[in-house]
Amino acid sequence: MDQVYLQQSDLGGYWMYHTTQNPDLYRLFSINGSRWDLVDKNTEFIGEEPLVPGHELYPFGTTPATIEKYVTAHPEQKDAIYNPWTVVRSAPLDLNPALSQPVMSVAEKLYTYPYHEAYAEWVKPMAADLRAAAKLSPDAAFAHYLNLRADALLTDDYYAAMWRGWT
Repeated sequence: MDQVYLQQSDLGGYWMYHTTQNPDLYRLFSINGSRWDLVDKNTEFIGEEPLVPGHELYPFGTTPATIEKYVTAHPEQKDAIYNPWTVVRSAPLDLNPALSQPVMSVAEKLYTYPYHEAYAEWVKPMAADLRAAAKLSPDAAFAHYLNLRADALLTDDYYAAMWRGWT
């Protein structure tokens, strides 16, 4: 779960976390899940880049005002952009990294992806682990809850597990 959290909160930190040889930095990344100190008003503990709103769930440089402007121009995307289980990108997820360019301004086209698609590499194994744990549980209600959580990871429908999981 740390991997998916770092993917959605701080891609730059994700790479630092995986390449640092400094045990203190590794521990700080493990605690905070990013380059910003959660206890000290999100001040950076490495680098000079301030915490960006939306972390990695929206394209770099996107502000609430630019989202509002974009949604006004593209009302058909409003529901997806404001869905709490949507990831917004300035390029398609399947774009070849060799074609990727640095983002200099907010893209004229935004792409929306359900959370379970954008982070499928991590949520699919999590769901499989939950299902395996459910099979091991002697408690049928708990096993049912674990299976609902696995379903939620694969569909982004978390309400069933939250409200009907233990009934």
